[in-house]
Amino acid sequence: MSIETHARAFALGAIVLTGCIGEPKTPFDANLANEAIEKKSLAECSTGAPLEGHVAVVFAPSGEAETAVVDGGSIAGTALAQCIERVYRSVRIAPFSGPNGTARHSFRMR
Repeated sequence: MSIETHARAFALGAIVLTGCIGEPKTPFDANLANEAIEKKSLAECSTGAPLEGHVAVVFAPSGEAETAVVDGGSIAGTALAQCIERVYRSVRIAPFSGPNGTARHSFRMR
């Protein structure tokens, strides 16, 4: 093999390797997750009555919300809570390194 062929092979290997590694991931950031949660509208779940509650959302390292549980207040376990949980399970954040991360969020409906 010529030096030119080796150089091309090395360059190709570097390109492939760079494409596989991608950007480094940072650890889970609950503040960033809460910002994403805050942007979700609960309008589809509204009953018209003012309501406050709390939800815990667990994110996988892929950035997808795996679970969301309304864990306090008078609506826990109700159909309204299930609607709220469904909305918050649709939240996506940037992928991160490490184990699953949990964001705890208080919400208010009017």
